[in-house]
Amino acid sequence: MQANLVLAGVGGQGILSIAQVIDRAAVAAGLHLKQAEVHGMSQRGGAVDSHLRLSDGPIASDLVPIGAADLVLAVEPLEALRHAHYLKPDGMLVASMTPLVNIANYPPLAEVLARIQAAIQQIGDTRRAGGAGSRRESAVNELIEIGPASLSALEAALDDEANQYRKMNAARAIAGIARADNRLALYANLIPKLLLRLRDPRRHVRIAANQALEAISGKSVGFREPEDDEILPDELEAGARWAAWWDEVKQAVK
Repeated sequence: MQANLVLAGVGGQGILSIAQVIDRAAVAAGLHLKQAEVHGMSQRGGAVDSHLRLSDGPIASDLVPIGAADLVLAVEPLEALRHAHYLKPDGMLVASMTPLVNIANYPPLAEVLARIQAAIQQIGDTRRAGGAGSRRESAVNELIEIGPASLSALEAALDDEANQYRKMNAARAIAGIARADNRLALYANLIPKLLLRLRDPRRHVRIAANQALEAISGKSVGFREPEDDEILPDELEAGARWAAWWDEVKQAVK
């Protein structure tokens, strides 16, 4: 087994976070892994890409050859076009249709999408382009299909007190996995940390944690979105109700 992946986007969209989660999932699965990345311009909104090579045997090079990628995942349409030539004839392109306009002469979106379509038709296999979303918070959601194998990496992201975006993205990815497989046993180590995230001073982290807990449990606590970054009394009450629910779950498991 061998899989070649090329991840592409713009600085701040989470390309290296995506690569990290795939890396950890591959290692947890006992696969060989090599990764290369270009990220020097990321802090100025420049292009970022990562080559990932996974295999059940030794891998010689960390670069994906042109025409050899099984998957090109791009969270920005112009970057999808720039990396489409890495696809092999039966490869798949998953790309966002939402542009991040970071240059003055960014071409019209319709032109970019038309050229992507032409490029992958020329390669020989049009599979999928579009609708993936944009920016940091949706980039990690592209990893949902990895499923439970990514939970350890997402748990580490929840523990990253220095990076609110990693916590938010991890919670949203957990919610996506939970919608496909909501077995509570999978989340035994994560639920207490998600409960703590409900008390996070950042609004978007709290909302993401709530979405994850609702997806896991199938219940709705009914958070309302606050207008500022202060923790509202109803959120404190909801957090207490979630904690009580988790205590009930633990008792039921016993």
